[in-house]
This record gives sequence, structure tokens and C-alpha cells, in this order.
Amino acid sequence: MNMLKKIGHGYNKLEEYVLVVSLIATVSIIFYQIIMRFVFNNAPDWSEEITRYLFIWQIWLGASLGLKDNAHIRIDLISSALQKRKLFRAGHALEIFILLIWLGLSVVLVVSGIDVCEQLVAKNSVSPGQRIPLVFVNAALPVSCTVVCIRLILNIISEGRKLMLGGAE
Repeated sequence: MNMLKKIGHGYNKLEEYVLVVSLIATVSIIFYQIIMRFVFNNAPDWSEEITRYLFIWQIWLGASLGLKDNAHIRIDLISSALQKRKLFRAGHALEIFILLIWLGLSVVLVVSGIDVCEQLVAKNSVSPGQRIPLVFVNAALPVSCTVVCIRLILNIISEGRKLMLGGAE
């Protein structure tokens, strides 16, 4: 189990690093575009397309990182009421139910994303400006949702353990 924790920790650090580097790249490219447009009156064609594709990857990988940090926006009115009444088991059962719904949606997104990527490869689709294969852009969906699925399964197991141990944390 210790090896799995090391792999998980390594992946978390890699994901954070990729997101930080891509954010720095995005800001740098946009800054370059602004300087070129307003100072030299000659904006590069490639900058907007590249930053859009970087942003797509940032959003989907950020969803995975948000799940790791439990930073997604959620309405916890029911679970707060259950905790107030000391109904910890019901709260954990509700959390498992919510995570299972989220997992189901993520699996659908993985399958649909793979299908879209296969279609893009079959059609040899490329971006209009830079001629980048669109499969690289659209792969953000199945790749990130696969990671989200793994994180959700781990969270479901964790909540299941809490439920089995009596619910109190």
C-alpha cells in the first residue's frame, strides 16, 4: 500500500506541476500577444489557438486536482443537517451515493471522449490555424475523467470504510 501512496503522491505533484507550467505558458503567450498587437501592431496568429487548447487541458486537469483537494463547489445542506443531528452513517451513505453518481457521469465522459477521439483520428482532423491534430486537444476529456474516476473510486472506498467503522470521523 505504501507504494501506491508514493505513486499517488508523485502523480499529484506531476499534475500540479503540469498545471502551473501550463498556466505560466498561457500567461506568457497572452502577454506576448498583447505586446505584439498594441506595441508592434502585428499579433501572431498562433497565440490565441494555442492558449485556448492549453486552457482546455487546464480546466479538465484542474477538475481532477479540485477533487483531490475537495475544492469543488457543492451544496451540502443535507449532509450538514445530518452531521448536526449526529447521523454520521447517513452522511457517509449520502456521500457515497453522490460519489457514485459522479463516477457514473465520469465513466460516460470517458467513454464518450474516447469515441470522439477515435472519430477525430479516423477523420484526421486538425485545427484550422496551426494544423494541430485535434485528438491532442480532445484527449483532455477522457484522460482527465479517467483520473477523476480513479480519485472517485478511492473516495468511495474511504467513505465506505468510515461507514463501516461506525460513521464517526
